[in-house]
Amino acid sequence: MDIKTNGARNSSAIHIDKNIITEVLSKYKELDIAVTDPLWNEKKQNYKKVYYWKNKPKVNGAAALNSKQLIIRNTDEYPEVDWDIFKHLEPWQAQYIKNKLPKTFEFGRDGRGHSLYKVKNLPEKPESTKSLELGERTILEYRAAGSYSIFTGQLDKTSNATVSNKEITEIDYKYLKKLFLYITKPLRKNIKK
Repeated sequence: MDIKTNGARNSSAIHIDKNIITEVLSKYKELDIAVTDPLWNEKKQNYKKVYYWKNKPKVNGAAALNSKQLIIRNTDEYPEVDWDIFKHLEPWQAQYIKNKLPKTFEFGRDGRGHSLYKVKNLPEKPESTKSLELGERTILEYRAAGSYSIFTGQLDKTSNATVSNKEITEIDYKYLKKLFLYITKPLRKNIKK
């Protein structure tokens, strides 16, 4: 099921998200979803910077879902892929690359942009965040322990992060890393030129 609010602040879209989030949290109890009050960043014109994100309280009950923003603190078992390539490539090019990874639970602007996986067969010391950068901008990122993302709530003055789908795909750690390296290889090659 896809949930798209296109930045709308209507109560029915928010209500649907609460139902999905409640269902996801009950099914995937290991997820580290935290409650935060978004702070406006005047320079970037958004609410994406969360200060002291490691100290934010974990979602505990339905009352916490009434907050303005929830973040996910990524773990090695629940990493995500952040698809900022959609900001830098033609939509069809970015989607072609994204289709190389298995479909899974997504969240972000319009319920997409971040793909969340459940990793099995973790090594003793898994790699943490890996990113592909273009100048000073990160265009594709594998986020594991030590990072966070806006899960739901305000992103800027007109748009919200929402969630879509309810199933988190389980994938072998080595296979996910192999796929990530596979999709970044041609991008790295083109960036160096």
